[in-house]
Amino acid sequence: SKSFQPKTWAKLLPFVRPYYKRLAVIFAMMVGTAVIDVVLPLFQSYAVDNFIVPRSIDGLKPFLASYFGCILVSSLGTIIFSRLSMVVEIGLTRDLRRRCFIHLQQLSLSYYNMTPVGYILARVMSDTERIAMLIAWSLEDTLWSAAYITFAFASMFSINARLASIVLAVVPPIAI
Repeated sequence: SKSFQPKTWAKLLPFVRPYYKRLAVIFAMMVGTAVIDVVLPLFQSYAVDNFIVPRSIDGLKPFLASYFGCILVSSLGTIIFSRLSMVVEIGLTRDLRRRCFIHLQQLSLSYYNMTPVGYILARVMSDTERIAMLIAWSLEDTLWSAAYITFAFASMFSINARLASIVLAVVPPIAI
């Protein structure tokens, strides 16, 4: 319910820095899977137009090979970015907790007389896990959604610009 505070999130950058390469691979895989997710319905449209309506199987084998190849690439991309996201989440959680416990050991004893230790530990454990999950999963999910919407609208405009414009005009009011 509180507003976004960039200064607070900027303090997390040193913890994210060791995972930049993994995050870059995750982002690339998510953009790739978003592209494939947009392409799959185009494959289905092609199949209807070229195989079902004309009742022909000419060129079906290369089509099926391409279609299943896209599904395989999408599946592998999903597996890779899911595994890497898990690695980032676990590593960030570990690093944040380690830093929090080092900080807690440097606090004065009077602090522990005023604040229950169980409360402190519960907050450290849950908050670090939430932050790591947010970075490892929510950012990637947001990127995938943005990429998917962008590629879907590009695909729609390439098929029928007039109809895509109508849809694009309707989407913002619905979203609001």
